[in-house]
Amino acid sequence: MKIKKIITILFLVIIQFSCSREYIKPVSVKRNFSGALWVVRHSISTPQKIDKLLNTIKGTNIKHLIVQVRGRGDAYYTSSYEPAAFDVPEGFDPLEYIIDKTRKSDVKIHAWVNVSFVLNAEDYPPGEKHIVSKKPHWVTHDQTGRSISEYSKKELDDNLVEGLFLDPAIPEVKDYIVGIVDDILSRYSVDGIHLDYVRYPYSGYNSYKKKHLNDFGYNPIAREIFKKMHGTDPVDIDRFQDSREKRLFDNFRENQITEIVKRINKTVKSKNENIVFSAAVMPRHDWGKKVYFQDWPLWLDNNYIDLACVMSYSNGIPGFKNYIKYADDTRHNNRIFMGISVKKTTRLKNAAEQIDLAYENNMRGYSIFSFDHEKNFIRNLSKLIEYERAIHKY
Repeated sequence: MKIKKIITILFLVIIQFSCSREYIKPVSVKRNFSGALWVVRHSISTPQKIDKLLNTIKGTNIKHLIVQVRGRGDAYYTSSYEPAAFDVPEGFDPLEYIIDKTRKSDVKIHAWVNVSFVLNAEDYPPGEKHIVSKKPHWVTHDQTGRSISEYSKKELDDNLVEGLFLDPAIPEVKDYIVGIVDDILSRYSVDGIHLDYVRYPYSGYNSYKKKHLNDFGYNPIAREIFKKMHGTDPVDIDRFQDSREKRLFDNFRENQITEIVKRINKTVKSKNENIVFSAAVMPRHDWGKKVYFQDWPLWLDNNYIDLACVMSYSNGIPGFKNYIKYADDTRHNNRIFMGISVKKTTRLKNAAEQIDLAYENNMRGYSIFSFDHEKNFIRNLSKLIEYERAIHKY
């Protein structure tokens, strides 16, 4: 009886042990496939933080660092346009430091620039050197003609808006953004320029809340430009009904974003054809176009960008597969990096499965959002990717 009981206990222990050790299938890579990290600005603000970052990726397959050098109308580099960020020590240049540290390695540095989003709501009003202080009339307005700078944080949150945005339709705003990129390229030997928030704030109907949120893009200067083009003031357009005028204004806003991308592309490629020009884009391109006026498949079709980094953040595999389908729609898989959300609670198996799906669906690579994880996680994830040959165009 005792022997039978012991055997039963041993059997249960074996079952429990085998179930607790999950098998993670390695990704066997036989073609061009790259790993990247989105590195938020606060992770490069000091030499110590940059050293920690580089130590984390040492010996891994992470070969691209997308480092945020313009976050909220501030600079993590020496800028002719904007003030240094509050957490950068005086005299320190984060972008210069990380470029110098990686110069003799195969790690590529991409300068990440937030385009129209320039200020968190809680930081309003900003310091006197901030662009919103110097050019308050550049911020976007809603469909009633109300400035976004008048919104409370709660109002912004209720409308799914991150903070204060400049209005992309204003010619001087376009010049300003292009000038920032040109300034970076004139000072630093970066491997890439990466755009984020290259869009309007959320505008229009929200399927989750089942109601229309506020609309943006109605700055007085933008309204006047549209009125001269089409004879209608956008605030007079019924945004709840489909009409020729509504479609014209939607197209107008799409064109403003695309024009910024085209102009930056020209600036980048005039400096050096080999500089990679990429953008962080919405995972569902249909809704990206409808509510953010971001037509990123068009940018790929017309070679306005070299790479699209899809913000395909999903805790589950079904959601990630859905985003894969939208990326596949573009037929530009070899120019797409799929975004992998990595949080403190993210399981290694989940991240590995998403990377495997990106590879099996012929995507160009993956990018982890963001660098804020234990060193062992990144290294263990890297060990699961078996490169049979290393060919890196970019």
